[in-house]
Amino acid sequence: MAAPQIQPPGALPREICKAASRGWRLVPMRKGDKVPMLKDWPNASSNDLAQLEEWEKRFPDCNWGVVTGPESGVFVLDVYGSPGKASLKAFQDQGLELPETLTVTTGRGRHFYFQWPPGVILKNSTGQLAN
Repeated sequence: MAAPQIQPPGALPREICKAASRGWRLVPMRKGDKVPMLKDWPNASSNDLAQLEEWEKRFPDCNWGVVTGPESGVFVLDVYGSPGKASLKAFQDQGLELPETLTVTTGRGRHFYFQWPPGVILKNSTGQLAN
C-alpha cells in the first residue's frame, strides 16, 4: 500500500486547482463547519491560483468552499440526509431524472454540480425541492 502523499505548505490540492480552472470562485472555510475564513467572502472569493496558494499558506488546515452563482457559473443541488433522498426519489418516481453531471458524495448525502443557466434567476431553496 502506498504511503499517503504529504502536501508541502502552500501547495494546493489537485481538486482545488481543477475547480479554479473551471472558473469557480473559492473561499477557505474553517475546518469542521461552514464558516468562511475571510471577511466579505462573496467578494473576496477567487479562482486565481496565486491567491488560492496564499490562502493555503495562511490557512493550512482549511476546507474549501465553492461560491456558487453566476460569478462562478455553477449551482449545486445538495441532496442531504433522508429528506433529501426522499425528495430525489419522489422526483424520479415521476419518471424524471437529473442529467449526468459532476457529483460528489459528502458525509451526509450528495452534491450535484450544474452549469449556471444564463439569464435565469435561481434562489436558494434549502429544505425543499426547487420547482
